[in-house]
Amino acid sequence: MEDLLKGLNKEQKEAVVHDSGPLLIIAGAGTGKTTVITRRIAYLIASKKALPSEILALTFTDKAAAEMEERVDELVPYGFVDTWISTFHAFGDRILRDHALDLGLTTDFRVLSKPEQMIFMQDNLSAFDLKYFSPLGNPTKHIDALLNHFSKLKDEIITPAEYLEYADKRLKVAKPGEEREAEKTLEIARTYERYQELMAEAGNLDFGDQINMVIKLFKDSPKVLEKYQKQFKYILVDEFQDTNYAQNEPLKLLVHAPFQGAGQAEGKGERDFSARRSAKSVEMTNGGGQNITVVGDDDQSIYRFRGAAISNILSFTKDYPKCKQIVLTENYRSTQAILDSAYKMIKHNDPDRLEVKNNIVKKLQAKVGAGKNPPIHIHCDTVTSEADKVADIIKEKYESDEYSFKDFAILARSRNSAQAFVHALDHAGIPYKFSGSAGLYDRPEVRLLIHFSRVLTNPGDNLAFYHLLISDVYSMPVEDAVKLNEISHKTKRSLNHIAKQGKKEGFWTSQNDEERGMMETASSVIPAEAGIQAGIGSNKKSTPWEILDKVCADVEHFREESRDMTAGQILYLFLKETDYLSRLVTQAENSTEAQVAIQNIAKLFELVGNFEKVSEDKSVINFVYHLGALMDAGDDPATAEVDPDLEAVSILTVHKSKGLEFPVVFLVSLVSDSFPTRKRAEQLPIPEELIRETLPEGDWHLQEERRLFYVGMTRAKETLYLTSAEDYGGKRARKVSPFVLEAIDVPALAKEKTKLDKVEVIKRFEKTSKVEMPKKFYDGTGTLTLNPHQIDDYLSCPKKFEYIHVLRVPIMTHHSVVYGSAMHKAIESYFVAKKALQQAQGKQKKVTADDLIEVFHHSWWSEGFITREHEDKRRKQGEKSLREFFSREEAANNLPDEVESKFEIPMKDLGVKIRGRFDAVYKEVRSEKLEVKSCEIRDFKTSEVESQEQADKKAKSNRQLSVYALAKHTETGQIPEVSLYFVDSGLVGRIEKREKDLEKTREEIQKVAEGIKSDNFKAAPGYQECSRCAYREICPFTLSQ
Repeated sequence: MEDLLKGLNKEQKEAVVHDSGPLLIIAGAGTGKTTVITRRIAYLIASKKALPSEILALTFTDKAAAEMEERVDELVPYGFVDTWISTFHAFGDRILRDHALDLGLTTDFRVLSKPEQMIFMQDNLSAFDLKYFSPLGNPTKHIDALLNHFSKLKDEIITPAEYLEYADKRLKVAKPGEEREAEKTLEIARTYERYQELMAEAGNLDFGDQINMVIKLFKDSPKVLEKYQKQFKYILVDEFQDTNYAQNEPLKLLVHAPFQGAGQAEGKGERDFSARRSAKSVEMTNGGGQNITVVGDDDQSIYRFRGAAISNILSFTKDYPKCKQIVLTENYRSTQAILDSAYKMIKHNDPDRLEVKNNIVKKLQAKVGAGKNPPIHIHCDTVTSEADKVADIIKEKYESDEYSFKDFAILARSRNSAQAFVHALDHAGIPYKFSGSAGLYDRPEVRLLIHFSRVLTNPGDNLAFYHLLISDVYSMPVEDAVKLNEISHKTKRSLNHIAKQGKKEGFWTSQNDEERGMMETASSVIPAEAGIQAGIGSNKKSTPWEILDKVCADVEHFREESRDMTAGQILYLFLKETDYLSRLVTQAENSTEAQVAIQNIAKLFELVGNFEKVSEDKSVINFVYHLGALMDAGDDPATAEVDPDLEAVSILTVHKSKGLEFPVVFLVSLVSDSFPTRKRAEQLPIPEELIRETLPEGDWHLQEERRLFYVGMTRAKETLYLTSAEDYGGKRARKVSPFVLEAIDVPALAKEKTKLDKVEVIKRFEKTSKVEMPKKFYDGTGTLTLNPHQIDDYLSCPKKFEYIHVLRVPIMTHHSVVYGSAMHKAIESYFVAKKALQQAQGKQKKVTADDLIEVFHHSWWSEGFITREHEDKRRKQGEKSLREFFSREEAANNLPDEVESKFEIPMKDLGVKIRGRFDAVYKEVRSEKLEVKSCEIRDFKTSEVESQEQADKKAKSNRQLSVYALAKHTETGQIPEVSLYFVDSGLVGRIEKREKDLEKTREEIQKVAEGIKSDNFKAAPGYQECSRCAYREICPFTLSQ
């Protein structure tokens, strides 16, 4: 117990050991809030105040949740897999899937991303009765604004019924001249209602639904709410300042606070909308027993654009009058000079700060770093000079051996603001990593597949055809492609047409002397080895015409193949037959660029997979339409993540820098209208009468921008540079950001400007390149986390593990995966429904075989099947097997105690933890003589077995069962029976593990861990393994052809 409190200061220790009742921990930047919240969780478990399953800990990103879970795991001497540590949306998703039937949902509902929502509305546009918001000239013009509006409505827990009630009332009382706006409001409300109906019919939810439907479940099902109120004795929330109004409501309900819709008037159920703003606070009178701990800092609330409500943290002491406050002010990151400057600046947000409202002291005190240098301001004449000055300072400090490149960070308000600094570092030869949240479609390897898809569906697309010609696959020199394109332009014919009809119509010999001269001055011959150039012999050289002819022939070939293929299948065939993927795999042994390319291709294939799962028409032409719709909707996925330990300067947005720290930080482009940005009016604002959040009294936009500036400043550990320029390309000179003046506490700045030499201006246009390192599977810090599949993959072949889990080399989904996944979903739904029926004591609808078949069909997707007939036969086989499974289970009447339950094996001596899921756990297994045996872990399989001997043999050789046995032994001290249930045949293969078997499994895990930690992914080819490997056709080490 003492170890959990070791190294904590007085306030941190007080927060960790807090006994009961509401607790507000106000944790300034760098004060160790993550340490406090993770140690508090560990303390609650270790002191036996709560079981792991009785603790709910919520945060905002998967990365933060994983870090929290890992830290607790290191502090607690045993597994804590039952602790609910997750994001808000993952928590909502888990609750909804467990209680889907109560809400009329299927357990396999799909959560749509914003671009997918836009496509959904476009596809269903005719179902909306739109007059004002679907102009004939551009019917989809307002879809983005409508969806943003719906999202904000859900952040405020405003239902379609409430919105319609308000809109109807507004129209009835509208005065002359107000009717048009009132009609628009009513149209929006009706569209909101119809959107929710269509989403429900399609089995879709959006992110707002994941929270709002939990609130509805808790309100409409008191027994469900009571269940979770009893389960979660302690609730902890990290980054509480970033919660929105809706996310705060389930917390209030779980700590026994009655839900109260804002603005509900007493009487006959009428709603007084004018009273909403005065009824926002829900008084908590029973503060003593509400064990909720929230950690946050109002000065770091920077996500209002995502719906965050700073009022949640500002009003916490009003919502919980008996709460205890603990303020963490000891900073373990920055120098006092940096902290003092940041404090001067952020105080301009008074009085809308906790320091004023709660009468506390929030000024941070530096505990490390005795540096006295305040932030340094550099003002330049142009943004080019500014960027080059930053590059010069970095280079100078690096060459003095004072710092490494990874010690520097350039923080910009937006991605666009960072571009000039990317170019400057390129020009200076300084390695960097640009951590943005976009850019996948701009990667050359991804563009190749996009252009190929477009040419396949539209041969006349000259731009896509041009890029295909100059790609690494066909390697036509740019100058030749440009000349071909000029011929195409002059003759008004497409490149595809010229390639197909060139000889017949005389283009190959040129129509006139000018065209003939153009082609004669082309490079005329291209070494075949310059690119992959499938089909062009390596012993000859290819003319531009031959390459053009080859591309045209390939397009015709793949177009013909695409008749019976899905989009993913044809894209994979292209990668395979052109050898593009196999070449990348070979190059990846020594090339970081090739590794990045493979990971980015894999991310594109994830998009293809998502498209195929939801689209009835899986053709490449429909995918091109789908991808175009995503791009039009503003979709721009992130590229492969870079290795955080890469020796390179970090370039990132200030939002992206939250939670990070660097010895030297440059806050750049600090001018008005850039930082702070201009306040933009919402296209479709929520009517003021409906808003439930309490907004700050001051200029909330300026305050939010100031808080963002504060976050940027407090990322610096030793030195902070604030840079600006006068000229950013506009007509007017830009003024230095007022935040700079506030931070360095001066009324105005000197007019001296750093200027760039004119020759340097010209040199900046020299071509440069960048190389980014992909993220490794294990970065060398913390605990290595593995699952049984990964262990099996590594033991089969380390190179296979690298292809799947490190490089993520895409492969086509095998039909057996589709079949097995759909069968597992159906079986899981059966057990979940049966257990729910058991708990409801028969008050719910009984489960039928048809229910399983419905889930099976809903979970099915058409991919990997040899023919349509093959797919139909496989589907019918699944239906037959599920009906037989249903009959067997109903007759046996033996439900598992756990279904799809998580497990974890902490192996601290190896620095490893193993996580996974049991398909089914039977805690008491009885023999024919009704003697109680040890528990049984059962894994369901859809592979074919014909005899009991074969089933037992497969169970004996199954590595995953060994890991399952080790997991349960670690948890209970008993060795369970493990079995494989072959669903199609009904046979069950069993194996009883012994101590020596478990010890062997530990040794195998140790071997895997050591190999992964040392980046040992050397191939282990074998004829049997290679023949079964999905990568056998592209792996250069395969022994099976």
